[in-house]
Amino acid sequence: MSWQIFAVSLGAFLILMWLLQNNKANQTSTLFFLVPPVSALLAYIMLQEKFIILDFLGLFLSCLGVFVVSKFQNKN
Repeated sequence: MSWQIFAVSLGAFLILMWLLQNNKANQTSTLFFLVPPVSALLAYIMLQEKFIILDFLGLFLSCLGVFVVSKFQNKN
């Protein structure tokens, strides 16, 4: 099991470094706001956890917020 933890951590670190290399730091940091809603969605899909309408609303608002911020960052 420890090799899985190491592989996932290494993979996440490599993705972060790739994002930082190809984007600005503020564009990359904006994506971190998607981690909790995407984790909740994956838990719903893979682990059959409950996902109520309020959770969908939070997922939508988080994605909308990241979209709006990304849209305005690209214009500057």
